[in-house]
Amino acid sequence: MRTALAFMTLMAVPGVARSAPTPLQYPVLPAVLPGLSVVLAPFVTVPPDAGVTTAPLARIRYATPVNDASGRLFVNDLNGTVYRTSTAGGAPAPWFDLAARLGAAAVDNGDSGHGLQSIAFHPNFNLNPAQPGYGKFYTSSNGAPGAATLGGNTNLGPQVAITEWTTNPKAATYAQTAQPRSYAGIWVTP
Repeated sequence: MRTALAFMTLMAVPGVARSAPTPLQYPVLPAVLPGLSVVLAPFVTVPPDAGVTTAPLARIRYATPVNDASGRLFVNDLNGTVYRTSTAGGAPAPWFDLAARLGAAAVDNGDSGHGLQSIAFHPNFNLNPAQPGYGKFYTSSNGAPGAATLGGNTNLGPQVAITEWTTNPKAATYAQTAQPRSYAGIWVTP
């Protein structure tokens, strides 16, 4: 069994119940026009995380495009891996491993929502090498108390790190071209 990512757009329909006592008691999308239907098709199948044999095999968060004409999409997994694919589909390839860079504790998730939350690319990521932002992307991650981060370490509560990375945007995988910069903070849970 693999984790599949599908894209779908839904619109809010007035009059649909806001909560249901049992799952799917009401239709997901009531008929708006006769003959209108929603069809989901697998877009990309992300491989299971290394050593994972039980569900969930991967913990996918987002598919983020790069602001260029390449059609590349980057799919991030809470477990720290970012996969590169394209809008045309195709097999995803590992592109970046946050756990290898910040340490496994930075994406320690156990039964929580800790890990690589999102990735964003500078608008000039792959456009003009002479302009600021070329090759820069950003990650937002959180880990368990005492997680390894670039910005410090504390045991007061879960840590969050916003990190700026610089790479060669034409490379098939992450290739560090400048020292990462990170802001690490904590939040205290009562």
